[in-house]
Amino acid sequence: NSRFNTASPVKGEHGMLKGFSDLRRCLYPPPAAAVYRHIAPFIDVITSPETTGPMTGAALASCDQFIKQGVVSSGADLAGVVEGVMACQFEQSDVTGDEIVISKMFLVLCSAFASPALRKLPAHLVVDTLR
Repeated sequence: NSRFNTASPVKGEHGMLKGFSDLRRCLYPPPAAAVYRHIAPFIDVITSPETTGPMTGAALASCDQFIKQGVVSSGADLAGVVEGVMACQFEQSDVTGDEIVISKMFLVLCSAFASPALRKLPAHLVVDTLR
């Protein structure tokens, strides 16, 4: 079935979706050295001003699960997620939806601070996040 063929790119595929297509082709769980490559598409969605609140919220929820499930276990990968959350942008639409995104940002940061990888985060990043 050509609908599920991941070898051929989708005609007119948006640049942000390419990362998700590449991710689909990889094995799970990713090797420790490739974790950031796997979470980068989610961080791209979180930091893009072109995405809507629900899209950003879904990417934040995914990052939260990556942290909770131990996929993000190195300090560098956790720092990438925290920096992405701190640089979060999205197309604001309604107050309730925007508040949900903000609460998901808070949940990701709480998960990051509860993670064993917190000890590996640079001190300045922890301080900047708490400000």
